Amino acid sequence: MSKAPERPRAARGFLLAALIIGAALLAYAPVFRAGFIWDDDVFLTANPLIRASDGLYRFWFTREAPDYFPLTSSMLWFEWRLWGMNPAGYHVVNVLLHAASAVLLWRVLLRLRIPGAWLAGLLFALHPVAVESVAWITERKNTLPMALYLASILVYLRFDNGSSHHDDTTATTGTTDDIPHSALHTLHSALRTPHYPLSLGLFLLALLAKTSVVILPAVLLLCVGWRRGRIAKRDILRALPFAALAAALGLVTVWFQYHNAIGGESVRTDGLAARAAGAGWAAWFYLYKALLPANLCFIYSRWATSASLVAFVPGLLFLAMLLLFAVYRRSWGRPFLFALGYFLIALLPVLGFLNIYFMRYSLVADHWQYTALVGVVALAAGLLARLMERPGAPRTVAMAVAGALVLACGALTFRQTRIYRDEETLWRDTVSKNPKAWMAYGNLGGLLVRKASAPGADSAALLEEAERCCDKAVALQPQEPEAYSDRALVRMALGRGEAAMQDYDKAIELNPTPEAYYNRAEAAARLGRLQQAVDDYSQAIRLRPDYAQAYGNRALAFAQLAAAQTGRAQEELRRRAFDDFDKAIQLQPDYALAFFNRGNAWLDLGRSDEAIGDYTRAIAINPGYAAAYLNRALARYMLKDYPRALSDVQAAERLGAQPRPEFLRLLSEAAGRAGSPLSPAQ
Repeated sequence: MSKAPERPRAARGFLLAALIIGAALLAYAPVFRAGFIWDDDVFLTANPLIRASDGLYRFWFTREAPDYFPLTSSMLWFEWRLWGMNPAGYHVVNVLLHAASAVLLWRVLLRLRIPGAWLAGLLFALHPVAVESVAWITERKNTLPMALYLASILVYLRFDNGSSHHDDTTATTGTTDDIPHSALHTLHSALRTPHYPLSLGLFLLALLAKTSVVILPAVLLLCVGWRRGRIAKRDILRALPFAALAAALGLVTVWFQYHNAIGGESVRTDGLAARAAGAGWAAWFYLYKALLPANLCFIYSRWATSASLVAFVPGLLFLAMLLLFAVYRRSWGRPFLFALGYFLIALLPVLGFLNIYFMRYSLVADHWQYTALVGVVALAAGLLARLMERPGAPRTVAMAVAGALVLACGALTFRQTRIYRDEETLWRDTVSKNPKAWMAYGNLGGLLVRKASAPGADSAALLEEAERCCDKAVALQPQEPEAYSDRALVRMALGRGEAAMQDYDKAIELNPTPEAYYNRAEAAARLGRLQQAVDDYSQAIRLRPDYAQAYGNRALAFAQLAAAQTGRAQEELRRRAFDDFDKAIQLQPDYALAFFNRGNAWLDLGRSDEAIGDYTRAIAINPGYAAAYLNRALARYMLKDYPRALSDVQAAERLGAQPRPEFLRLLSEAAGRAGSPLSPAQ
């Protein structure tokens, strides 16, 4: 009988959670028809670790990935086996994770007894600034850790709620800090409860999803201070294991970012003082976008930083504002100090003190304030909720404002998600809002080149527009090697090989990276300059000894050079080609193209058995490899294995390939003589 009243409360809770989830699904409905965009190839669709059978091991226990986010990568590894190249599944999971975070935010604020908790959860679910994190599949590394981070806070607050009861009872005889507790005893007592180790475990998972949540130890202390008006020594001791995890995984992330993601490329050249000044500008920028999410852009203009006295004014004003709230923390300043203090703490990892690869293009990004955003929406919802408690006009006005905010955020989010429909839409929207986004122009140019090669495309018009885009990128950023590489790609497509090589030369002059040499080698090979291609591939390998693609393509260049030689010179070039094929496969065991090309080399030597073995491995890695089926059919034809050759031809045709009519005729005649005629469908 005593539990009966709990049922309506539970039912109401489920209903409120369902409303938040339903609102998120409705606002993000356009994204379910969206595709893959920039960086989704590196992170997912063309990531060899995602496709590899041993990818999970390599994510967790090797340094092969650009960043150390093994939990997020593992989740995508499993999803790849469910959705493959269908983007809808990834988008659905992203939206559901975001909706779950909104529900968890509501529950966290409810535990903190912050008014308007449910409204805050709803506003977070619908806030347009979150779209970049939710509609971009690559930002699974935002939505997954956010849900785990909020779950960790919620569980910790349940633990703290139980422990604070003991604090309150001891307060009648003296303060908690007057009781002689050792650090070991404090932590041992915490670990004996179910909620503390669970919170710690959830935080570890959040860090393994992405270390952007390293701020959680400070946030826990902030929450404790909000609850009890002070932070005791016991609270600091309890936060230490969280801080230790944050420090350890944070250092790992910094190492990966500097050695793998950034490598030898230059991101920023400004000093610490200029970065500190720029951090103030960034903080105000994020607050402005959180309060007025208009003209959201994928790449914002990259402002220049300086260490002049004027440059420090925005940061000093932000700190002065927090100081004012701190002075009045026992009255009206308390909620502002809590919300904006959290906001600033959550932004610390992305304010520019550390290099992040994306800072080559912009010093700010919407997806960087995903975690910080909850501070602003909680403050806005709390202020509106306080007004709703007042009778008369204030209540009516507050309810109207809250309703208008929800509808406006939902409508803006619905519209914003359409920008992420496909890569072309994204880049066109970016350059329309930020005409200085050189990277967007370069990527749009490369995309138009790919479109120009599609059947039925107006190739001439697309290539002309592509060149204009790349010329714009170079004009905007004449010292950026990536801009020249993008234009070189377009010029190769236009048949202007010499101009393309000049652009590749300039890119290498500006930044002689392994990728720059590799790109010039590719162009040289297409122009028939095989020795130059070999030299550039060799230089790329010297700079990056594990460059599997460079080994694979240098092998092709050696094989082509061998075809023009005889005697010992030919044998030596062939040996070097096979050595490179073997090295490429050793470095990347799921390198289907290397198996295919090595199969072709075996076939040229008349060694059909070895060729069939390599084609079979290529098909096992990529079951849709139509060319491998056709070439395996040829190898089997040479071995007079006509039935299986026919089977391979039919498999290739089902994949959309068109065998040469002459080969099809010869195979049909040979199969007919052997008593295995082609089926009528062939």
